[in-house]
Order: sequence, then C-alpha cells, then structure tokens
Amino acid sequence: SRLRTRTIVTERKTVLYCSNNRPERKSCPPSPPPDTGTSTLGTEDGSSSASATTSKNKMRFRNFDEMLQQYHDRPVLVSWNAKWCGPCRLMKKELKAVRDALKDDVLVANVDTEKFPSLGARYKVEGLPTVMLFKDGETVHRIEGFESANEIIRQVRDYL
Repeated sequence: SRLRTRTIVTERKTVLYCSNNRPERKSCPPSPPPDTGTSTLGTEDGSSSASATTSKNKMRFRNFDEMLQQYHDRPVLVSWNAKWCGPCRLMKKELKAVRDALKDDVLVANVDTEKFPSLGARYKVEGLPTVMLFKDGETVHRIEGFESANEIIRQVRDYL
C-alpha cells in the first residue's frame, strides 16, 4: 500500500510529519516490533556498525554512543528516518545540502528507526523525520517534521 502523510499547517510553517505513536494518524504503517539488541547504528547493508558521512568520507562506528563520544568536541546532527517515510526521503536532499554547507563544523549522521527502534525510543523520537543536534553527547536541539536546508542551517548555527 502507498504511504500517505498529513500536512499540518501551523501559524509559522507547514509541516510534513509522520507518526506511529499517535492513533489519529492512520496513514503511516504500524511500528515494527521493538528490537532486543543494544542501541547500535547500522548501515544500509545491515552490518552492525555505525556510519556517519562528512562531505566525501564515510566513517564507521561500533555503536551510536561511540560516535557521540568520539565527536564530543564537535556537534553531531542526527537524522532519524525510515525508508517508508515520504517526508524522510525529501529530507535526505536537504540534509545533503546542510552537510555540504556545515562540513567543517558539524558531523551529519543517519539512523534508520525501523532497523533500530530502541535507539529511537531512547531519544523519544515519536515522529519522522526528526533531526537532533548533539553537543558533548547530549541533545541540545530537536527539529520535527520536514524543514528546508536553509532553515536547518539557521537553527543549527545558533548552537555552534
């Protein structure tokens, strides 16, 4: 079946948002069963290592916490997404522009919440796409729903 998302219009902006934790949103597929493993970040090929991308390099980590610890001196922008999420697919292009613009200042990483639901639950990710900025291993800012690259850059620069 085709995924349908809702567009929510607020006073400030229009938000493309998909949530499995809110019963009134029936357009999203059901959440996958929770995983029982440790909180790890995986790659597209299903390996159990973490990956983050800078402008041209792909780095691998054993788990999410290791990545945050290694980059404690540099902000990490994490995109929480899923393959079935339409707004998440739109957000990939925006995050590439963010990565290119802030490549010297911020590490950009992706987490597939379908593969690692316990990691999403740990950080209370209730809707997709969600983008979180981490500094010193702690969450300092959260963006829920689709945002343009320029808006993400504007918000992230406030924390640099």
